[in-house]
Amino acid sequence: MSEEEPDYSSLPLEERLIHKVWKVRKEAYTELDEEFQNSASDTSDCFRLWIMNPSLICKAVSDINVVSQEAAIGALLSFLQYGGKRAAAKTYSLVIPSLCEKALSSSRAKTKAKTTEVLCMYVELGGSTATPVIELIIPSLKARSPRHVAAAVAALNDVYNAFGCTVCPPKLVMDQLPTLFKHADRNVRQEALKLSVTLRSYIGDAFETIIFPSLKPIQQKDLTKAFQKIQEFPARPTRLLKSEQERRDREAKSSTDGDVEMKDDAEGVSSGGNTGSTDSSELKPVDPYDLADPVDVLSQLPSDLALKVDVPKWKERVAALEDVKKTCDVMKVSHGDYSSLLRILSKSLGDANILVVTLAAETITELANGLRVQFASYVSVVIKPLLEATKEKKKSVADAVNGALESCFKYGSLEEISESCVQYMSHRIPQVRIAVSEYLALCLQNCNSAPSKKMCDTIFTTAIKHLDDPQVQVRTAMSKVIATMMKLMGERMSKPYVSKIAHRHMKKIEDIYSKIEVNAKVSSGETHSSSRGVANQARRTVSGSGYMPAGRKSSGMRSLTSNKSKSFEASRRFRSAIGSPHGSNRNSTIPSKREGSPLRMATSTNKMNLPFRSLRSGSGNVAGNRAGFPQSGLHNELRAEIGSTATKKELEVLRKEKLQWQKERERLEGSLQQQISINEANMKKADSLTSIVEDYKTKFVTMNVALKSKDTRLRRLQSDLEVAKSRIAALERERRKSDQEINGNAIGHGEINNEEAQVKKESDDLEQSPEEKELNTSFEKKAKQLNRRISRLSLRSEADVKKENVVDKSPNEKPSQTDGSKLASGLFELDSNDDSWKRAAEVTNQLKARIEQMKARTRSLSQM
Repeated sequence: MSEEEPDYSSLPLEERLIHKVWKVRKEAYTELDEEFQNSASDTSDCFRLWIMNPSLICKAVSDINVVSQEAAIGALLSFLQYGGKRAAAKTYSLVIPSLCEKALSSSRAKTKAKTTEVLCMYVELGGSTATPVIELIIPSLKARSPRHVAAAVAALNDVYNAFGCTVCPPKLVMDQLPTLFKHADRNVRQEALKLSVTLRSYIGDAFETIIFPSLKPIQQKDLTKAFQKIQEFPARPTRLLKSEQERRDREAKSSTDGDVEMKDDAEGVSSGGNTGSTDSSELKPVDPYDLADPVDVLSQLPSDLALKVDVPKWKERVAALEDVKKTCDVMKVSHGDYSSLLRILSKSLGDANILVVTLAAETITELANGLRVQFASYVSVVIKPLLEATKEKKKSVADAVNGALESCFKYGSLEEISESCVQYMSHRIPQVRIAVSEYLALCLQNCNSAPSKKMCDTIFTTAIKHLDDPQVQVRTAMSKVIATMMKLMGERMSKPYVSKIAHRHMKKIEDIYSKIEVNAKVSSGETHSSSRGVANQARRTVSGSGYMPAGRKSSGMRSLTSNKSKSFEASRRFRSAIGSPHGSNRNSTIPSKREGSPLRMATSTNKMNLPFRSLRSGSGNVAGNRAGFPQSGLHNELRAEIGSTATKKELEVLRKEKLQWQKERERLEGSLQQQISINEANMKKADSLTSIVEDYKTKFVTMNVALKSKDTRLRRLQSDLEVAKSRIAALERERRKSDQEINGNAIGHGEINNEEAQVKKESDDLEQSPEEKELNTSFEKKAKQLNRRISRLSLRSEADVKKENVVDKSPNEKPSQTDGSKLASGLFELDSNDDSWKRAAEVTNQLKARIEQMKARTRSLSQM
């Protein structure tokens, strides 16, 4: 007989929740679930255990026993349903990762369903967004097990399908979809496909714009087929946040105390329950721009872009701008200073090559679409070059320029665009005048508010001035501008300008006026005019007078008046309600004989028939009673007028702020112009310095060539000097040998002199100038003559000496030493009175001096 199981019910609940026996844990979870369901409020003591210790919940949902785990998740679901926002806020950060790791991939279908419901409860009890919950689920998409990944994707699909993309930001999971489609497991890819279909049903074509570029063609094809099965777009969420439910409950409760109309609306809202949301934001398609990641364009541009777009070859300029356009062709551009880039593109708009102009305009369009609101600060940089580029007649260039101009209007201010357009409406090229006028008319038609009074006056004046242009197209474009301004300002406000127009131009303006539609409301001067002004306007319309030609009734104007009669009806009633007690305007210029006209009879009654005696003291009320309007309508109009005083005060404040901003803008523009002038002066100075540097470079090259030539001559002279030195050394050696033999040989003396003369000649040939060479040649000739004379004298003297010796000496007497010396030196013992010897001595001394000079020159050259 088996032993009976011990009774664990006496143990504390906290111990049973972590008991080693799974049945004990299961009973504890079940008991805790019942306590949650039977709690009186979300502040009961039964919630304190898990709120104060969320780790117990993590252990419960991670139970190794699947049966007790299912009971734990059921208890957690009751904990959230009855514990409310406080229970969810204290536990979601620890519990959701445990659910994704242990419960989502469970093999039991009920466990998975309850886990998904728990995740949805965390989203519902959270704030205004499901971002914290989704961010805790996303790490499970990178799990190793494909089963865990597929379960996490399926849970995300359920969350997005239940709450929609307004509560759950789609960008959080759209960044993960390309990775999921590349997963090796088929189930993961299938769940990613389902999630993509859910997202596509909420955000529309923006999904394809963002995701398709990162997918393979086969994957794009599969998604396209799956998207065709979507029944409704945009899809409606099936659940609401707790805060949204409470807000609608309050609205339904407050509507029971209001009027019937509000009550019906509240009943219509409450009847939907939690089946869907009726917010208008849910029905609008998501903009792909909000889902895209910003791209840093400036870091990808070359640093020498300004030089590349200024090269003489147009192909290189086109290639540089193509690279810039490819870089800027992104959906969203990060914030930064793009003024220098836009200045380069603006400069390229004036290029002579149409391809360069087209690429520059297309790049400006891409950059504007990437920056959007931030592009408004750069409109002033590009608007004037774009307006100048409208002179191009080629369709491709015109389309690119028009696209850039449209981006300027889309993201810029009408005041800035109008100011630039007015300047170019007087351009010397007719094509520019036509294009700018049509562009200005298009901007005025699509703007939400009319330009300022000053700008309206400038536009009217400029357009009227060009109505007499010799070209028909220019006159038509100006007429379109005038008709659009009349539509914006209203007939009464535009009358001072229209009265200046010649009658021959009015028919065309009237035809355009009847066809034009504007988005902006009619100016306040039209809606708040006096009742007499309205009567005058109606009388002018009926009689066909005013600014129309005399005797002509325009069908277009009649139709326009009939179309505007309904919109003017309320303003007429309101103006008659606040008129004078006598129903007439003191400042009116209409003669009194017209008091009995049909327009006046429609508003004349007896004072005794006033239905509102209490309002007689107010002039507006008396006039309203005279018109016979119902009390409720008059009361509502007066209440609207009283309520508009606060709006007027706010408008005055805004006007003052606008004036301050305009002054600040003018100051900044002045400083900007000053800085631009300084920059231009610096650029001119830089250009002058650059030209000076170029001149110095040219001079340096010339001096370098001259220096090289001098170095070459110096090397040649040095080589010649070495040759001369060696020759001189050889001659010196020969001279020394000759000096040793001079005393014994007179003939040798002549040879030495000849050699010395030869040495002198060679040295002089090396160092002397042509004039010196001629002088030396003459000296050489004289020296040769002297040598010949010296040789003859020396021979003659020797013969005489021999004769004397033979005659005077005895046969037995030996020659004395003195006689021998005289014989040996007979060359120098010639007659001293002979002038030839003196001249020879002088020549010899001169030759020696020349040799010494040559040696000195050689030494100086060697030192150099």
